[in-house]
Amino acid sequence: MKVPRFWHREWVRVPARDGSAGTWSIPRWGWSENNSEEAERMAAERCWQTKQRWNRSADFSNNWYHNQEYFAIPAREEIVQEIANEEGSIDGWVSRNGYGVLVLNTDVMLIIDMDRKETPMRKAAKGLWSSWFGTPIKSEEEKLIELFKANQQDSFRLYRTFAGWRAILISRAVEGVTPSCVELMKKFPVDPFYLKLCERQKSFRARLTAKPWRIGVPRCDIDFPRSSQMDEYFSRWEQEYNAAATKFRACEKIYGEEGACERLQNLLAIHDSLSQVHSALPLA
Repeated sequence: MKVPRFWHREWVRVPARDGSAGTWSIPRWGWSENNSEEAERMAAERCWQTKQRWNRSADFSNNWYHNQEYFAIPAREEIVQEIANEEGSIDGWVSRNGYGVLVLNTDVMLIIDMDRKETPMRKAAKGLWSSWFGTPIKSEEEKLIELFKANQQDSFRLYRTFAGWRAILISRAVEGVTPSCVELMKKFPVDPFYLKLCERQKSFRARLTAKPWRIGVPRCDIDFPRSSQMDEYFSRWEQEYNAAATKFRACEKIYGEEGACERLQNLLAIHDSLSQVHSALPLA
């Protein structure tokens, strides 16, 4: 699992694709686990690659580079906490994502993100049908719990989130986002966007704190790495966000055993603590 600590941005100028005779400037980031010089060299190389591809291809949309960048590079996020195992290597880290929330990243604890598809109106209609005709109709959540119960090979813990569910494999650690992990995730209604992100970034992710717009706080609009001029502005935003976020939890446990395999116990404890799983706070 790669955790870049150094980032550097360069800009590459390419011919405009809007019919004008001008040029466009495209940002290219370089990164490194070791030092800023490596990050600078990578940024320069990616500028050259972008220019070559741009000149060879005539059918890219205006935002082709943005979409590819999202999946092609590691998460460009501030590392808030590293989580080491007994051998001293890193099993995961907590980062702050692009809009300001804390996120758990790991390549040893398999996490599945699933979105809710059943609308509140449909759920209410099922309830009315059951009450009128005496025929119970299982909810989307009940079916999901049954699906995890039916999986006898592994033990999962299932959490309810604001917009869906999160499942964590607790019976064993994994060794990265391997093909077997992907196949296991596909046994459940995993969010395809999340699955693609895991495959490209070689790690599993779980949001640990509330989304700002759900708790009355504007999203953080300061990119990382931050300039020194933006530190004070970010500090004020962070204080406002933390004060509001402590009144909400990111998820609540609805199914699964309390125990986890020894390798995952620390990661799981950090996940549950920062997500405020055991509180009675509202979800956000």
